[in-house]
Amino acid sequence: MTTTEINAPLFRKVLEHLTAHPDAHNPGAWRGCIAGHTVLLAGHTLVRTNGSRLYWVSDDVRDRAGKRRRSIAGVATVDLGLTIGQAERLFRPRNTLADLWRLASTFTSGEITPPSGATGYLLAGEGM
Repeated sequence: MTTTEINAPLFRKVLEHLTAHPDAHNPGAWRGCIAGHTVLLAGHTLVRTNGSRLYWVSDDVRDRAGKRRRSIAGVATVDLGLTIGQAERLFRPRNTLADLWRLASTFTSGEITPPSGATGYLLAGEGM
């Protein structure tokens, strides 16, 4: 079994950013999903398009044509230190901001704790 070390400081930074700017959380769009915010807040900036898909340039993963690039979710998975299973749970489009906080708390064994407004299904302002 492969284990990874969660990047709690980056994870917390992304969640705090999304909590401060709840209108920016749009799990259905790459710029609004937690993966997109992670990649941007981690400092990645180079983007290549392939049809309708966006990729960040990467030295460690190559596509079928041999070009260096990774998907946004792939970059965010590595940056956050997630396993594939954790990434699949975190990047589900139906996750609310409160869900993201709870998953972060679970993945970090309580090192990241949800804000007090995340005790219900939605944070204040979500779903309005």
